[in-house]
Amino acid sequence: MIRINLARGTNAATHIDADSVQAAESLDASALQRTGLIRIISLFIIPAALYIYELQTIPMYQSEISQKTKLLQDLREKSAKGKAAIDEKNKFQEQKAQLQAQLNSIEELKKDRLREVHILDTMQREMPDRVWLNKIDLREGKLSLTGVAGTDPDLTAFMDVLSRSAYFKEVNLVRTNEFVTAAGAFKKFEILCLTER
Repeated sequence: MIRINLARGTNAATHIDADSVQAAESLDASALQRTGLIRIISLFIIPAALYIYELQTIPMYQSEISQKTKLLQDLREKSAKGKAAIDEKNKFQEQKAQLQAQLNSIEELKKDRLREVHILDTMQREMPDRVWLNKIDLREGKLSLTGVAGTDPDLTAFMDVLSRSAYFKEVNLVRTNEFVTAAGAFKKFEILCLTER
């Protein structure tokens, strides 16, 4: 049998309502405690899991960092050695260029020295008997000859000798002057020509 208390405001009804409220509050408090406990545990578990994960991965990253640092140091050492080698090579190239320039200068001097010897030898061997030289001036590939010839054919023969020689080109008679001495008439001349190397 079910009893229903329809009276409102009685002590019995108040007593039942207070018991049910207290039971509901008790249920809510235990649910709140469980929820709070779950939240607290999750607050501790997540950081603990992250901490454990980091403890496992940090040594791996540290090992990788140390390997990369060692590789970087090796590359820097190789770069320094390579730079030293490049500097040494550049210094060697400069020295080689200087030595080559000196050798070229020596070769030029050698050619010029031999050219002058050949020029003088040609003039000595091929000069006609009645031609005498007073001055020989050789500068920058130009040869100037000043002298005296007995006659015009002697001067012409000397100019032919110079023209036929492999060491002279563009042989030109610049001027002639005739003068008379007690020994006879003579021609003073100046010849200008270029020398071949």
